[in-house]
Amino acid sequence: MAAPRVGGGLEVSGAAEKVRVGTSDGIDISLGSVSVEGSKGSFDASGSITVAPVNATKVPGMVGAVQTTGRASGVVVDLGKATLAKPLTVRFAVPSSELDASGVAHVGDDGTWTPVPFTVDGSDLVATTDDFSSLVVFGIDVGAVFNAAGSFVAQQFAGRTDPPSCTGGPSWASVTAVPSGAVHSCVRSNTDKKSGAVRAELEVKSNRGTYQWVALPSDVKPDYVWVEGQPDWLRKAIGGVTGTDWTRTVLLDPGGRMTAGYRRPATGKQVTARVYPNQAAVAVSVVVELGKLFGLDGPLAPLTAAWCLDVVDVDLAAPVTTWGKLPSSPAPLLDCFVDKIALLWRDPRKAVAAAVDSVAPGAPTAELEASAAKFHSLGKAAVVIQLSGIAARVLSQTLDAALDAFGFDNVGDATLTLTAAPRGLTLGTDSIGDIPFGTEGAEARRRLVAVLGETSEPDSVVTMTECRPVPSTILRWGDFWVGLVGPPGDQTLSGYSLFGDGDSRLSTAEGVTVGDRYEEFVDGFGDAKPSVSVTDDSTYVLDAPGPEIEMGGQEYGDRALSISAGVVPECSE
Repeated sequence: MAAPRVGGGLEVSGAAEKVRVGTSDGIDISLGSVSVEGSKGSFDASGSITVAPVNATKVPGMVGAVQTTGRASGVVVDLGKATLAKPLTVRFAVPSSELDASGVAHVGDDGTWTPVPFTVDGSDLVATTDDFSSLVVFGIDVGAVFNAAGSFVAQQFAGRTDPPSCTGGPSWASVTAVPSGAVHSCVRSNTDKKSGAVRAELEVKSNRGTYQWVALPSDVKPDYVWVEGQPDWLRKAIGGVTGTDWTRTVLLDPGGRMTAGYRRPATGKQVTARVYPNQAAVAVSVVVELGKLFGLDGPLAPLTAAWCLDVVDVDLAAPVTTWGKLPSSPAPLLDCFVDKIALLWRDPRKAVAAAVDSVAPGAPTAELEASAAKFHSLGKAAVVIQLSGIAARVLSQTLDAALDAFGFDNVGDATLTLTAAPRGLTLGTDSIGDIPFGTEGAEARRRLVAVLGETSEPDSVVTMTECRPVPSTILRWGDFWVGLVGPPGDQTLSGYSLFGDGDSRLSTAEGVTVGDRYEEFVDGFGDAKPSVSVTDDSTYVLDAPGPEIEMGGQEYGDRALSISAGVVPECSE
């Protein structure tokens, strides 16, 4: 009897059996360790069904380190002209010792394979399906899979990258390279589109195939921190489970990039980005790379890693002191990974909801569900559904293979040096630089123009009938406003206000300018620490020596919004 045609690199391995069925018939065909069953009424069109055993020692389309073993077997079913009214059941007899590491897959004629949901009934794997050509059962060689996974991870850990290109950096900023070579670093100019302020942008690019921590100092806060491929919700999740400050500590992806922007400070600063590995970095590296083997992409892999880090008892802050070994057993972590990846395959929406609820509140669930659905459709995780009981010894071997390539040289500093901004005028309580309030108006204008250049727009002449019964004039240099009080020809310097994002030529005697953060300048007041009074829900006034400084933001420790002294006209023109 002619056997059905079989594709996908498979071979028919024995005699075929042909059965004629009608619309009221069922079916029960046994071929050694494989049987095909269907109850009465399984067909809605008559025809001849041919069934043959298939030898599937290796399925060419299987991905990554997951392959079949030599005992793999299968069946090909040719329905002919018969059509199904309901699915048929295929049973594969599998030795009990192999049940925990077996699965069922449909193999297409082009070699692509799709895992098929199955159940275990005694020593049988049972799959119910209406999608027929070739159906195979495969036994996973657990040791081979995870040894291959370890080799793959080790190769990734040894990765090196090209340095970034930075051109046109500000003259007042420079960066030193990390001696270990664990990351590349450079600095470029970045202009704030809203304010026009130039910032020094530090770029740090990983030169390793592992995750690494990059910790920015807390005493000099950046305008922004951007991490390639890591939205804020993911950075918060990682920070939450590892006990780190996500706003200044980044778990940098293998080969990934991050940037941080700094304004020119009033006093010289050094920003030292500390680069180092620890337990969490190694654990995430292993879990994420294993996730890639099974088809997790985008933020789904690090989210799954964070999810598992949150449920296992591992000292995530501990340094890796014994290379090739983790101080704690990796088995719980990787067992968790297997469980989570299986849940992602079985029920993507439920898995995403659980992960978000556990470690990433506020994460975009729709985006993650789409990624999980794509992962589910690939079906790569089905082969590990039964692997949650894998021995810790095998998992440890996998981790050891990865850590062997981790190396000793992943510690170092990238130091960004920021020189102080030159200050042309000091903003005092009763003067602008060495120009005291009360200076004759024309003389005050001449001396200000000599330092600041011509005003940025025409003078504003204000008759202060509501505020003051005297005329006044406002001189403007961008966001720096200077008031002259009195009638034309008899004016005197009365005060100033500095708004916006500041002018690098203007600051208080303590080095404060608009745009500075409280933490950056408070030490400049010495023992006379400023106190704070709230003016409304979002602004605060510092009570300190020198001119009045208004702060804004969620806390008074945010940026200085304005600096003012004297009497500056505030009425409409």
